[in-house]
Amino acid sequence: MHTRMTASLRRGRVNSAGARYFITICSQRRNSSLTAPDCAAAISGVLDRLEADGDLDLLAHTIMPDHIHVLAILSGKLSISQVVGKLKTLTKPALRIAGANWQDNFFEHRLRPEEAAGIYALYIFLNPYRAHLIQAVDVWPFWKRANAHGFDFVAQLINGKLPPVEWLTSDIEALGLRTDDVGVD
Repeated sequence: MHTRMTASLRRGRVNSAGARYFITICSQRRNSSLTAPDCAAAISGVLDRLEADGDLDLLAHTIMPDHIHVLAILSGKLSISQVVGKLKTLTKPALRIAGANWQDNFFEHRLRPEEAAGIYALYIFLNPYRAHLIQAVDVWPFWKRANAHGFDFVAQLINGKLPPVEWLTSDIEALGLRTDDVGVD
């Protein structure tokens, strides 16, 4: 039987007010109910609430059938674990109705000051296309970018919404796209 190593995910977890984080949270047993309309609306609404409560500054997120990706700036009011715990707690009723639950842990990457946040936002944006959940001519309804944070790649989208086909077949870094750095001073 496989032994989970979730404790190793917690080891070295650093909480830095003003730091940018790329967070991935999966459903338990990779249940694919997160994009059920009521469930997705609850997740998106709770992310908006976390921002309204001053827990984080949301840069971008996408909801996939079995996981979510969030790009945000931690306010320092709560630790990253507390923010994720609050999100899981507030969305638990909607997930339960959809027949899902969150995995016990999550993955986070604290961006270094020199790392461009735009490359993570692009990854989040392209995730449903690269997972073949939709075609390049369709708009993923569960992607959201905060208007206050512009990402250079958005200007290169077809009709401001769709990715060029070549973005779906190339390594993201190899595309050579300009990505902003949404820096934190």
